[in-house]
Amino acid sequence: MINTVILVIINCCLLVSGQILWKLGLKQIQLNSLKDYLLSVFNLNIFLGLVIYVIATFLWFFILNKHELSRVYPLQSISYIIAMLAGYFFLNEHITTNSIIGTLVICLGVFIILR
Repeated sequence: MINTVILVIINCCLLVSGQILWKLGLKQIQLNSLKDYLLSVFNLNIFLGLVIYVIATFLWFFILNKHELSRVYPLQSISYIIAMLAGYFFLNEHITTNSIIGTLVICLGVFIILR
């Protein structure tokens, strides 16, 4: 199971990395029309985020092929912790007490599910 946890953590890191790149790319453009959305793919950050999401999806296929969904999907909640820290370090977002408590509650729930 430890190898699976490591693969899920890698998958979560990829997903959060894609989100960070999307957020950075979206700071550079306006999305006011369908044309803007279609052209957003040509923004380097958004494009790289999409590529990372494709890689993460294939990794997730591998994980699902080897393990039960009900066992590995709760582990995806690790993304909440990674996203909170990535937002703080890469986007200068604030971490509130409520977000820390909420994230810890989610982690406790995951721990209970996996027991």
